[in-house]
Order: sequence, then structure tokens, then C-alpha cells
Amino acid sequence: MSDCIEHPGSRTRFGYAMLYVNGKQWSAHRLAWTLANGPIPDGMWVLHRCDNPPCWNVEHLFLGTASDNSRDRDAKGRAGAGWHLPENRPRGEANAKAKLTTEAVREMRELYVAGGTYRGLARRFGVHRTVARDAILGRTWGHV
Repeated sequence: MSDCIEHPGSRTRFGYAMLYVNGKQWSAHRLAWTLANGPIPDGMWVLHRCDNPPCWNVEHLFLGTASDNSRDRDAKGRAGAGWHLPENRPRGEANAKAKLTTEAVREMRELYVAGGTYRGLARRFGVHRTVARDAILGRTWGHV
């Protein structure tokens, strides 16, 4: 099988690539399938052989029903993983999108208590002010 082709644009919280064409929002893999093969029949889903949500390589895609999707998930060992539930998502540094480390969050909180400002701490740790604020207040990094 050829390599995945990942769309570089925005993604859903589940990792599916999204884009707009003529004012309509599309999942990149569904658009790729439609352009290559025509309209997706009612009741059918576009599934990934590669199990890589942002991939839109048509060679990796196939049509199936919702039941086919569940069977594919089970066969690939993702059944019951609950990856889509917030409590099962990677937290802290385990999250690939994390801008801070556990150590940085602890230090940031200590400095804030000592009189630091969100803006100053954000600048010091190289993040946006709202990232610093949310980490300090425990809106994010609540497990630390």
C-alpha cells in the first residue's frame, strides 16, 4: 500500500481533516472519495484501511456501512478503547499538541502566586496568554 497523504489543514477533535470547497465543509477523505469515484451512496461511509483519520489517499479508502466501520474498528483492536471520550484522551505531555510540560506548569503556578501576571508568564514560557491563564487556573493541566 502506498503512503498516507495527510491533509495539512484544520482537523476535527477526532483528527479528521476538514476543508471548504465552494462554501461547503467536507471531510477531506470523503471529498477525495467523491472526486475519484463519484457520489457516496446513501447509508455508506468512507472508511480508512490505514486507520489514519487525516489521510485522504484514495488508495487507502473504501466504502462500508456503519456496521462495517464497527467491525473494522473491532478487528483493528480499537473496540472499547474509548479514545473519543475526554477522560481517555492523552493528558499533559502525553498529548502531542501540548505546549507546556508538567514542570513548566508547576513553575508557572508558583510564579503566579508570587505575583506574576498571565501576560508575563506567557511570554516567559513561550505561549499565548490564554494558555498560561488556563494552565494556572487549572482549566487545563488540572491533573497537575
